[in-house]
Amino acid sequence: LAGRKGELVEALEDWIRETPDLWPARSLCAWLLATAADDRVRDGARALALLKEHFPASHDPDSLDTLAAAQAAAGKFEAAQETILRALELSQDWSPQMRGGLLSRQAAYGRGEAWIETP
Repeated sequence: LAGRKGELVEALEDWIRETPDLWPARSLCAWLLATAADDRVRDGARALALLKEHFPASHDPDSLDTLAAAQAAAGKFEAAQETILRALELSQDWSPQMRGGLLSRQAAYGRGEAWIETP
């Protein structure tokens, strides 16, 4: 699976080079780079660079969640905590399960841990 995530990241990065304003591809690529269980794929600095180039002005909870994951993967845990708190404030209408995911990630960042997606 880790090899497939690496291949997916490469394909997404190719797509982003061709269409830099395509936010869903940029966001997914950043999430994979920030949360991959495989150290060969995980790259918080690359994830942050992808997001900062074209971060949406609307600051929706999904985008903020991805940014927080990238910040944590890059070792910027205080920034990740601030960002995930903004995501929580904006996600009041989300289901309890979805907000629970944000709360779990907030707890990880508070412990100084990046969020790692497990297969």
